[in-house]
Amino acid sequence: GFSNPSIITGDSHRPDLIVKTSSSSLYLLELTVCFESNLENNFKRKNTKYVHLVTELRRSFKNVEFINLSISSLGIFSKNCSSFFKMLDDLQVSELQKRYWVPRIMNIVIRTT
Repeated sequence: GFSNPSIITGDSHRPDLIVKTSSSSLYLLELTVCFESNLENNFKRKNTKYVHLVTELRRSFKNVEFINLSISSLGIFSKNCSSFFKMLDDLQVSELQKRYWVPRIMNIVIRTT
């Protein structure tokens, strides 16, 4: 219902995806694709980059979650991506849908890297 994500996040930070639920929860999803050797460094860098925005948004929304989805160029999810899978559970994504979409995400990452 927002014409531009900047209405929520401002102009300085632009996550890759913003999901607002009917219960006023907000998910900020940031996708990072990198070599396996950089997974941990990129995960930490993105968390640091968005920590201030998440703190600010928690004043306006019931629940704010930052989903740092770090995937290697070979399609391997970082061990720190558990928040992504928790988000799927919170959004009531079925196991069948997860088994469909997670491999598709991995495939897209591999093909486009």
